[in-house]
Amino acid sequence: MKTIDIATCNSIYPLCCFDARIAEQFGIDCALLLNHLVCIDDNNKLLLRHYGERRQIEGVMQERGLIWSRHSLQYFSRLFPFYRPGKILNVLEKMKKIGLIELRPSLTDGFYWVAVLIEGDKDGE
Repeated sequence: MKTIDIATCNSIYPLCCFDARIAEQFGIDCALLLNHLVCIDDNNKLLLRHYGERRQIEGVMQERGLIWSRHSLQYFSRLFPFYRPGKILNVLEKMKKIGLIELRPSLTDGFYWVAVLIEGDKDGE
């Protein structure tokens, strides 16, 4: 039987978590990406609250009451190595159609602006 070095796995691939309720309703693909986006959204809310108008934060903007973060398909591919960029884009489009996120292409090729439409961590608010 082949053994797996868990310490090495954790250093190479991050732990992937998701909400089972989201997975049951929309699929594991949506649940994985949404969990990551909600964590980023909560972090961005804290950054914006801390810096306010004093400083522009790279890859983050606030518009129409939403907090947008800019990501490349390569970024998601590194984070989720079991998904190809095309699959990630399909999942993001599905999440937009469902109403979980807003999605729009960036002026930079291969990048997208994403805004989460559901509430994340209430303690971060």
